[in-house]
This record gives sequence, structure tokens and C-alpha cells, in this order.
Amino acid sequence: MRSYNKIHRNVYAPAGLELTALDRAHAGWLWSGRKAMLAGHSAAALLGAKWIPPDAPVELARVRRPAARGIHVYSGHIEDDEVCEINGISCITAARTAYDLGRRLPLETGVIRIDALLNATKVSIGQVDSMKKLRVTLDLADGGAESPQETRARLALVQSGMARPVTPNPCHEQRLEFLAAKGWLIARVSARQLRYQREVVVRRVCNALAHRGCPL
Repeated sequence: MRSYNKIHRNVYAPAGLELTALDRAHAGWLWSGRKAMLAGHSAAALLGAKWIPPDAPVELARVRRPAARGIHVYSGHIEDDEVCEINGISCITAARTAYDLGRRLPLETGVIRIDALLNATKVSIGQVDSMKKLRVTLDLADGGAESPQETRARLALVQSGMARPVTPNPCHEQRLEFLAAKGWLIARVSARQLRYQREVVVRRVCNALAHRGCPL
């Protein structure tokens, strides 16, 4: 099978294909004999969440064999009402997946993953919170965010003590001149600043608010 690469035992992919997180989740499910349940990052990918890294571990639940390389077996208890099926594949629901990701991942990564999951599934924070009391991460999550950078920008402002921004508030590049003409103050920030210089982001927003007479 020279034109194919082996992913797991009896599971192959076309040579040269760059596998996505969803591809890897599907491959893990096939490895299980189509019997396992997707969990964690794999469930999020199946549920339609964006920004799941392709090298994120494949996470399977209810597996009755030793895990293969690159597969993590989820051992947490799963209630019957925390299970759904998408395209014939069993997976943990969006609400339970959000809870699991939020409690296991570092704060910023957890918020990014939950933002993407809520945005894809339209599940509300209330649905997650009513099932499990996930506190800090869920308090910061917002389904209106459409990219990791939007999440990082919101976190930078909220964690500095500022009021929570309203989302969604789409301001695409082609609209910037229009917004400026309407009197908006636009604070431009870079991906590097959001990752490593958040004080710069906060200072620019504070300066813009102060310019408009907003008490800080």
C-alpha cells in the first residue's frame, strides 16, 4: 500500500494527506472497530469546533483494548444523557465536552477551546453550568468569539479589570475606514502583542476610553 500511510492498525490514509483533528478522531474511531465514543478534543472536532490543533491527542471513551500510540483513553464517568451521535459516530455532548476541556486545560487554552465549541454548537454557558459547576473558565467563555485572537483580546481586557466587551461585534478590515469616518476609535493590536505584550493592548484601549471621557 505504497500510496497510503498507516495511522493505526488496519487504518490508513492517502500518502501526503495532512490530517486534521477531525481526520485523526475518525481514524481513532475506526481503530476501535467503530465502537468507541469520541471525547475531549476529538469530540469537539466532530461537533464542529474550529481551532483544534491537528496534533491534539485522539481521545476515546468506552474502549475495551489497550490504547494505541497517539490515542488517549478517557476514563471519566459519562452519564447516558451526556452522549450523542453525529454521522453514525458516538461522542460526548457539547456541554460535557466543554466541561471536560475547561477543567483539564490551562486557563487561556481552555477558554479558546470552549469559545470555539460554543460558537459551533450554539450550546449556552447555562447548559454547561447547569450540568457541572465549572467556574472560572466558563465565567470567561463567550460563544461570540470567532477566533483565538478575539478570545485573547477579550481575556486581556477582562483580566485587567475592565468591563466585559460585548460580542459578537464584527468589524472586518474593509469596514475600518467606514467606522473611523463614523467617529469610532480603533485600537490596532497584533497577535504577538496579544500573546506576549498584553499590557500594550490594555493601555491602548484605556487611552481610547480616556480620550472619550470614560472614567477608568
